[in-house]
Amino acid sequence: METLNEYSNEEDSNLITEMFYVLTYVLEPFIPHLAW
Repeated sequence: METLNEYSNEEDSNLITEMFYVLTYVLEPFIPHLAW
């Protein structure tokens, strides 16, 4: 976890968040039980 903290910054956090939402949006139709 120390490595994640070293590279953690607003840009990385935003990028990870965007990728997370993109993946969720793309996979949502294929995984109905994970749909929020």
